[in-house]
Amino acid sequence: MTRRTSASVLAETLSALQGQSRKAFALQYQEHYKSDPPRNMSRPLLVMAIGYRLQEEHFGPLKPTIRRALVSGESPRPADVGPGTVLIRVWHGQHHRVTVYPDEVEYAGQRFGSLSEVARLITGHKRSGPAFFGSRGGAHVQ
Repeated sequence: MTRRTSASVLAETLSALQGQSRKAFALQYQEHYKSDPPRNMSRPLLVMAIGYRLQEEHFGPLKPTIRRALVSGESPRPADVGPGTVLIRVWHGQHHRVTVYPDEVEYAGQRFGSLSEVARLITGHKRSGPAFFGSRGGAHVQ
């Protein structure tokens, strides 16, 4: 018997929602938000609202720093860019992935002494690696 994770249960629940009617979504909305959905709320928006609430119930609410970043439109700054962190930056349509180690970083199977070396390799110009990869905002941290 395999143990089901919270994520797999959530995925199944979200998948099961897809075939429901708007009326069923309205009932789900009432259950999760303790109020009627707005009258003009579209079915796709109802789906997203219910999906968000289910994720919040399974994994907890967003961290305040992430919530502020979403409201302001700015990229959140990573709290910890220590060993094991994976940074992903999209540059000219290509995804570039860097893994941080205690004294170096790995990019495209090679080790480098700094993020700036990798940023220079990717862009062809001298750049701040931490700024380019988002330890000062702008990149996605896994």
